[in-house]
Amino acid sequence: MKTISEIKQVKEKEILVDNMIKSPGLYCLLAKAKVGKSLLALQLADSLSNNKNFLENKVIPYPVLYVSTEVSSSQLLDRINKMDIKFNDKNFYFVERAIDSSNINLMDLEIDIQDFARNKNGKLIILDMLYGINLGVAYDINSYQDMGQKALPKLRSICDKYNLTILFVHHLNKQGLSLGSTAIDTSVDGKFVLIQDNIIKDKFTLYIESRDFESKEISLTRNKNLVFELNKEDYTDDLDYNLIILLNYSIINKEYKTTSAELTAKLQLKITPTKFTRLIKNNIVNLQKQGLHIEFYRTSLERGFFVKYIEPDYES
Repeated sequence: MKTISEIKQVKEKEILVDNMIKSPGLYCLLAKAKVGKSLLALQLADSLSNNKNFLENKVIPYPVLYVSTEVSSSQLLDRINKMDIKFNDKNFYFVERAIDSSNINLMDLEIDIQDFARNKNGKLIILDMLYGINLGVAYDINSYQDMGQKALPKLRSICDKYNLTILFVHHLNKQGLSLGSTAIDTSVDGKFVLIQDNIIKDKFTLYIESRDFESKEISLTRNKNLVFELNKEDYTDDLDYNLIILLNYSIINKEYKTTSAELTAKLQLKITPTKFTRLIKNNIVNLQKQGLHIEFYRTSLERGFFVKYIEPDYES
């Protein structure tokens, strides 16, 4: 039990990136394979290390520790040269997986984290990727209880212990949901979901959900240096994140009959069936452009729709 005076004495979290990231905190960056999530993470590291706006949002500059279970030192150097990033010995630190190891042990990594936080004044750690980190506990990534009570609390404890923020990179599954358990979505302070356009491969949407900031979606393009930039153009055919999950599901299942209640439950959408139906109706033309054709029906027992996916003619 706390008095109001005690509540007022609680230290405010520090904003690292306006409208996006606070410290201490635990965040995740999600995307399908080969979409560019590691490039976006590296761009974030560049912004904090070199005091650059991140997607036009101001940052508080701090050193960054980048931990990679997939990229070697030489591969990292190739990427930062391609992206024209200028790190130095005081603002960027890198840990890679040993050649003879399949993962990075969190207990061993904590030695570097302690040095980074206490001696380098670091505030942000990027873990790329989550599944390559040995958290020191046995857990099933598909278990909500294991992820929520065993795995992610390990990362949270590091954040609290060293007063810093961890952003871990992770995959989306075929349905556009966090690979494994949805505990990932509920256990973090915020998540960033990067979706690549089905037609224009250098066009993306970044969906941002946060406990501390207003949730939003940002339209992005990727330039020749593999750097993401805000898309200034007004694309009227951009789809809501829930509709993209529906589209991905329909691409796999091709043709089916369903209801909004069934779909919102099956796809674990964070929207009510009524609002989901309204969302579909308001975007019926945009969905057709993506190859998704929906016909509504109504009987005395239920209201639903027939869904059919037809690969669109990208040349027309």
